[in-house]
Amino acid sequence: MEQWQKELKEQGYTHLKGVVPPEMIAAARADIDRLRARDSNNLDSKGCDSIHNLVRKPPMENYVETALGWDNLAWYQDAGQIAIVPARNADTPWQLGAHIDGFFEPGDDCVPFSMLVGVYLSTTPGPFAGNFCVWPGSHLKHEKYFRDRGPDAMKGGQPRLYYDHSVQLVVQAGDAVIAHYLCAHGTAGNMSDVDRIAVYFRICAKGDRWQQLTNLWHSWKF
Repeated sequence: MEQWQKELKEQGYTHLKGVVPPEMIAAARADIDRLRARDSNNLDSKGCDSIHNLVRKPPMENYVETALGWDNLAWYQDAGQIAIVPARNADTPWQLGAHIDGFFEPGDDCVPFSMLVGVYLSTTPGPFAGNFCVWPGSHLKHEKYFRDRGPDAMKGGQPRLYYDHSVQLVVQAGDAVIAHYLCAHGTAGNMSDVDRIAVYFRICAKGDRWQQLTNLWHSWKF
């Protein structure tokens, strides 16, 4: 098992440094700049090849294949989420609370998936620069949470647990992160002079939704 796989299993995420080629980053940045100039409130990447290629071409295509297998997917978010944390959107240090995706109001069905892939198109100069925040080991707590509560927890809204320390990822343009769906995450405020620009893809392997919540590696290849 490779180091990134070990980190993913133990921590719930892995930070891949400098894996995406500069030309892919530049192409995606150029298209995002065009989208922002046209309508900064509607950054829809559907049909944008430079964004799609961030996950559907090597190197990230290969990571997804190793982890889940493209033929084993129920769906994936080919229209990646363009996530921008504007420069100087915070005057003091703050960080959004931990959450997992796909949970809504109590009583609503949750929408679990398998893996979150993020590709960073800008460099964060340090903490509180719009950083992606993760809580190492929280995937294990969430697995236990759902096992202990049973299927009714699927309609119970966002889990509210005590989490240990968080990590703010300090990234360079071309870095990527792979996080297990059940890894708690959030975003830090941006006190820097640089917009934090990233693209996130949500990817779901075939299989039972309850198993995705109570068996961490259900339908994974390792």
